[in-house]
Formats: sequence, C-alpha cells, structure tokens
Amino acid sequence: MFGNKEMIDLKPNRLLLNPKFHGYKLSLDQLTVYNVKLEAGVCLTSLPESQFSFQQVKLFGRHNNLYADSHYENVVYFINNGLEIEQLVAKKDSRPTQTRIVYTIMNSSREQVLSRYNVSMSFPEKALAVVSDGAGKLCVLQTANRLKPQQWKASYEGFPLGETSAFHIMHSVHQLSPNGHHIVDVLLLHVDERGKDDKVKTLTVLEWLTFSEGDDESWTMDRLRRLEGASVPDYACIQSGGSALYISSDKDFQIVYDSMKPIEEFPLENEQDLKQPCYTWHQTDESLFLQFTIPAKTTKEDLNVEITNAKFHCGIKNGEVLLSGDLWASIQPEGSTWSIIGQSLDFSLVKAAKAERWKELVPGDDRGEMTVDAETAACIHERLAHLTSATLVSTVTLSCGI
Repeated sequence: MFGNKEMIDLKPNRLLLNPKFHGYKLSLDQLTVYNVKLEAGVCLTSLPESQFSFQQVKLFGRHNNLYADSHYENVVYFINNGLEIEQLVAKKDSRPTQTRIVYTIMNSSREQVLSRYNVSMSFPEKALAVVSDGAGKLCVLQTANRLKPQQWKASYEGFPLGETSAFHIMHSVHQLSPNGHHIVDVLLLHVDERGKDDKVKTLTVLEWLTFSEGDDESWTMDRLRRLEGASVPDYACIQSGGSALYISSDKDFQIVYDSMKPIEEFPLENEQDLKQPCYTWHQTDESLFLQFTIPAKTTKEDLNVEITNAKFHCGIKNGEVLLSGDLWASIQPEGSTWSIIGQSLDFSLVKAAKAERWKELVPGDDRGEMTVDAETAACIHERLAHLTSATLVSTVTLSCGI
C-alpha cells in the first residue's frame, strides 16, 4: 500500500561469489565503428545560472541523449533540435541505415520556460512510449510495432503538473486493467527551490502519475502521488504492476501527497533532511569555502575557532557548537582564513592535496549542504562537454562487438 515505507540495507551475499573466479578476459580485437550523419542536431539543454544547485548539476550530468529500447534489440532513439524523435536500428556486423523520424512533439513551451530540462523518453511496453519536452509537456504515444515503418500517434498530450512545471522522466511501467484497458505509471523528477532570501531550500520532487485508457480509447490521468527529498536519487523505478516505488538515495524521501487518499503523517528517518541546513559549503580544486549564519551582533571575540591540519572546531562561546570534528582530508591551517560579514561567518580552507574532491567536510556530520558555485559548475560542464558537445551531434557513432 502506498504510504507504507520500508528502509532496506543492501548487503553482499558472499555465498554467491565463485571462489574459483580469477577475473574477466577482455578481447583486444578492435571494435567495429559506424558513423551515421544526422540531418538535424541533437536537442540539448544547457544548465542556466538559476539551476546551479548540486542536485540540479547531478540531474543534468547523468543525462544521456540516446535512449535504448529494451523491448526491441539494437534500436536506439534521440530527439533532434526540431523536437522530432528519430529512430536508428543497428544490427551487428552490418552498417546501420539512415535514421527515421517517428514522431514530432508539437506545441512545446520550451522557448517560454527558462528553467527547463533535457527532453526525455521511456518505453513501458512494446507498443507504447512516453516522452517529455523537458518544459512541462508529457505525451503517451501509441507506437504499435516499432520496427515497422509507421508514425506514432498520441493518446495523451498535456501538462500534468502545470504549463510551467518542467520535469524529467525517470521510469515508466505498463499493465492491463481487468477489462483489458491499458494502464501506464510514469515517474517524473524535478528539483524545486522554495523559500525566500537566505532561507531557500532545494528539494528533489518525485511525481508518480497513473494514466489509464477509457472505453473510447481516450487517456486520462487518474492518480498523482508526490514524494520529496533532499537529494537526486541514484536510482528510482516503479515496480512492475505499479504496486510499489523503489528509490536508492543517500537521503530519505517523504510521501507528501496522494490525490486518491490522505497521507498519514509520520516522521522522516532523519528529520533534518528537509530542514534548513546548519551550514553550506562548496569546493574548488584548491580550497574549501564554508558559510554559517550566526546571531546578529556576533563578534570575533564571541567565537571559539580552532583549525589544525586534520581537525576543525567552530562554536559560539557559552553557546552552540557550529561544527566540530576530524576533517575529510588534510588542510593547510596557515593558509586558512575566516571573517564575519553581518550574520554570515565565512571560512576559507586550503586543501593539502590539490584537486582532491571532498565528499564531506566532517565525516558523519550531515547537517550541512554542499552547493556548487558557478565556477565549479562551468568546470563540470567542460569536463562533460565531450558527451553533449555541439561539435559531436552531426553524427552518431555506433560500436558493435564485445
């Protein structure tokens, strides 16, 4: 039943390990590579300045412009600049043919929505597809046999979360109702910023939508379920049959809405996941930057600060300890500084090992939130440029073999 939440720790089953296994043997034979020239470039979305949170960067960084069809072997899809879905069939040991346009997303609001996502697709069944324009529009498409040269038809087109509420498709599944009608469950994801001024918090929102086919073959959205958490999940999917939702994430998710029944309130495993963080921090290859909010009129004399190469302590005298413990890695205390500007207490710490990426400041302390500054985000974009560069969208490269 939706609303019952179970936390599961995954542990290795060593009985499944083969004690005689010595390793994989990789073939050194050269892979066969085919190039297919594209008439139009791939539809790409750049991360705007308003979406530089760590959660947004994580979501954009995992995007893949090619979509494999799990129901048909060696079939991939991408969406071009004209919002046309193109299909490419690649058979082993044979040169693939030219791409084929199977559907065009019409009346998209991508030009009007500033905080949009990349276009996304999912294939819940052999004759159904789900596609999003990344700007709030969702289409449920009748594809019939996708290997046959025929155009896809829309069974549902709409803005299920509102005309300006963009989202990314995470997963979809299909089932048949007792009277033989199609039911499709779709999992959507978007990242929201809520609050004002210095009290803004970033939330990851999962929207679980259920669509069904009527007697007249029209489709309607029957149910909407919503979950909120403090991180983009590493993996999320709907169980086959639409009876449960699986989420793999380093932060807990809270069920906040169900259009068919009220949600029973129960506390999160970690209540602070959805609270304002006690501090924020970000990093470059050389430095770490921390920011605390302190009471008004606090001076340096009111603080107790101790910084060594391996430990950090900061607290208000006769008051709250802001952060204390062993650091993730070593720093250079002689090059580290701190200052007070209004109610902001800022630290600049110099890493001992350059270019080392820290996962935490103080291991075990999860009261803070790591953010991504514009410079770091630009660096991430540069490192990922070879995956989505405009110079590479004129051809599709396919590799066949093992």
